[in-house]
Amino acid sequence: MIITLNNAQQGHSALMALWKQAKSHLMAGQPMCVELKEKTRSAEASAKFHAMCADFARSGIEWAGKKRTAMEWKVLLISGHSIATKQGAEMVPGLENEFVNIPSHRPACRLPV
Repeated sequence: MIITLNNAQQGHSALMALWKQAKSHLMAGQPMCVELKEKTRSAEASAKFHAMCADFARSGIEWAGKKRTAMEWKVLLISGHSIATKQGAEMVPGLENEFVNIPSHRPACRLPV
């Protein structure tokens, strides 16, 4: 469950409702995990970006002589954004001796660090 807290009153109500739901699990000996973090980008923005990547893949546009998958377009777009916004990138040898582009910034995402 993801809850966006927009103001103090709504936040208090949401957290109290969450506590009511979590309390029964905790009383039954079922551990729960709650994550609280600053909002970065909306689910709608992420969905739109991934839809754009899929659109590029379906269009059949070639990059470097090949049609690319949605995941490849995602990597290309993130890399291009990093360079265009002067955040930079670093090319490093990968685990199998391939080259990997590592953006100098970390995009807002849910991958563990």
